[in-house]
Amino acid sequence: MGKASMTIRKNMIKTTSMMINKTKMTNMMAVVVTSKTKTTSMMIAKNKTRMTSTKIADARNKTKTTSMMIAKNGKRMTSTKIADARNKTKTTSMMIAKNRTRMTSTKIADAKNKTKTTSMMIAKNRTRMTSTKIADARNKTKTTDMMIAKNRTRMTSTKIVDARNKTKTTDMMIAKNRTRMTSTKIADAKNKTKTTGMMIAKSKTEMTSTMIADAKNKTKTTGMMIAKSKTEMTSTMIADAKNKTKTTGMMIAKSKTEMTSTMIADAKNMTKTTNTINAEKMIIPVRINKTTSIIK
Repeated sequence: MGKASMTIRKNMIKTTSMMINKTKMTNMMAVVVTSKTKTTSMMIAKNKTRMTSTKIADARNKTKTTSMMIAKNGKRMTSTKIADARNKTKTTSMMIAKNRTRMTSTKIADAKNKTKTTSMMIAKNRTRMTSTKIADARNKTKTTDMMIAKNRTRMTSTKIVDARNKTKTTDMMIAKNRTRMTSTKIADAKNKTKTTGMMIAKSKTEMTSTMIADAKNKTKTTGMMIAKSKTEMTSTMIADAKNKTKTTGMMIAKSKTEMTSTMIADAKNMTKTTNTINAEKMIIPVRINKTTSIIK
């Protein structure tokens, strides 16, 4: 069909410059008679076609969708805007790829809870995620720059918001198998405590600085290092939660480690020990009590 001009007498609606082709549609203006809505520059291709721009108006809910791209079989989507007709919410630049695709930016609006998700990336099978923002619809909380990689991925920075307790976790890194962690911050949702710069390495890792807060007793530990097997510790600070005492510069090495300086506070008696060195084999040739030198 080339160009057609038709007038429908029942609804007094006119359609101008209409082009219909089964495989390719370039310019289409159609009027829906029942709902009195208008669709402009509409392109719908179901099988093996490329869609550039689409505008669809929902007749029942009187909502409009602009620049919509939906590709079901083996297609690449760059930008998508979908409006939910029932809840009157809008989704901008949405990209959903289920099998072996790369997603750059995604915005999804939850229609039921009226929350918005910006730059969301969800990749289930062998994908790389750079930045993710997820909003929890039930608890109305927001997660920024979230990265979750389940199988052999590298995480740089993660922020997770606990929806139930309304707590926030910043720059969290959790690596389970043979990974290196530089900085970690974990917030305990139940006790509303925060842990800064925490590093936990279970097997063959190096820890530089660790801060752990005890949630039950509301105490804070700064610069803590715990190494269980074949690690080197430089400085450790451990706070006793039950007795509310603080230990500064403490080093505990269980097997094959070297201790340089140790400060241990006795929790029961509330006493402090400074600069204690525990060495099994110590060689002291000369003991000098005075400040002046003695030559024998």
